Amino acid sequence: METTESQSKEKHFISRLTLYCIAHFLIDLASTCIVLGYIWREFGSIEAFVLFYGIAFAGQMPLGALADKLNRNGLVASAGCISMIAAFVLMYLCDDALYSVTVLGGLGNALVHVGGGIDVLNHSGKKSGPLGIFVSPGAIGLFVGGLLVKNSIEIPYIVCISLALAAAAIPVLQRYSLGSLKSCNVPLSLRIGVASKIYWIALAVASLFIVVCVRSYVGLTLSFDWKTQAFWGVALLVALVLGKSFGGVLSDRFGMMRTAGVSLALSVCLFAFPHVPVAGVLAVFLFNMTMPMTLWALSRIFNHARGFAFGTLTLALFLGFLLTIVHREPLIPMGWGFSIAALLSLVLIVIGIRPVAR
Repeated sequence: METTESQSKEKHFISRLTLYCIAHFLIDLASTCIVLGYIWREFGSIEAFVLFYGIAFAGQMPLGALADKLNRNGLVASAGCISMIAAFVLMYLCDDALYSVTVLGGLGNALVHVGGGIDVLNHSGKKSGPLGIFVSPGAIGLFVGGLLVKNSIEIPYIVCISLALAAAAIPVLQRYSLGSLKSCNVPLSLRIGVASKIYWIALAVASLFIVVCVRSYVGLTLSFDWKTQAFWGVALLVALVLGKSFGGVLSDRFGMMRTAGVSLALSVCLFAFPHVPVAGVLAVFLFNMTMPMTLWALSRIFNHARGFAFGTLTLALFLGFLLTIVHREPLIPMGWGFSIAALLSLVLIVIGIRPVAR
């Protein structure tokens, strides 16, 4: 009887995870259409560009804490879809709604990430694999959105209808699978959820934050000469998506410390050969495997504030992005520079996951 109930819960969770993945894909596709096709192409506004990503990523920290307290993760994600629809409606119906579209779009992006992220963290337990699966479709959405903008293809109705269906389906599925619109959030608290000395915890949190800053900056400044070729460009996208997915799955199978150590050590070597496409693709695959690990580890440290933890690391992503705006010229040279960045990431993530390593 218990086995049947457990299997039923697992099926329900897989259904919700699949829906969150679809919503994540849609929200990042829509975000790219707004940022590149509207904010940048129509207005060329660097201020709105930074504001959008500031709300979308830095905004996840306070919104994550609010979602932790609200305990309605499905409704939070649904509200994000609705906010993005409102941004699209204003974008196409109003001649000058730059900042309204920017705020609504950024808010929609943040809410879908936070609502879906907390729900996945709540139900994945000691596994980081589902978290890796949840974050992966975003890269596909960014890529597809970029292609649409580049080729001047506008699909506002399809995007809005798809987001509307997701907004309706997410709370309905949650109500069906959990029996309530309430989620399984624990009472909000910033108390530490692992048994370790406070200085190790502080060092771990700082290390996880910095390693995400480094990964963000590396991802935004990587510039392989061969990535403009269609085949290798797609290969890089696949490597990025699968790296995030497999990072969680493999860490569940072989242990987080071992998986992080092996993947980053190999990426240190492979980044040294930026002119070799296969080496570059494998380096990107291996380097991105740590993404679900960092999110999972910080959520275990702050296990009574998972949305806040999720948002803390998206703030780190934003700071990496902000550095590329403030300093346009890359600070890291291709080749050995990225190998050093990967080596630094290796040291930082070993420190960061030490209190929760398994």
